[in-house]
Amino acid sequence: MALAWSWQYFLLSFSTHPFLRALLRGFAALTAFPLKYLDYFLIDRPGALDAASGTFFLGRKSDKEFTDRALVRSYRGAIQ
Repeated sequence: MALAWSWQYFLLSFSTHPFLRALLRGFAALTAFPLKYLDYFLIDRPGALDAASGTFFLGRKSDKEFTDRALVRSYRGAIQ
């Protein structure tokens, strides 16, 4: 979905005219709709973490110190 949104907003950046933007939004929807279905195939791949359009953190403050090196070691994406 992140790629589809990027494609849409890339096209929308070419115009400020409301009618042309509506046409561009429709063109983006027609040309990018198959991309959202690729998410189902890519969900378990490490590279999907790198391309996420949003992330969240749910946690609790701890008394234990988490070093920078430990943080880097816990990275699970595809970039090595």
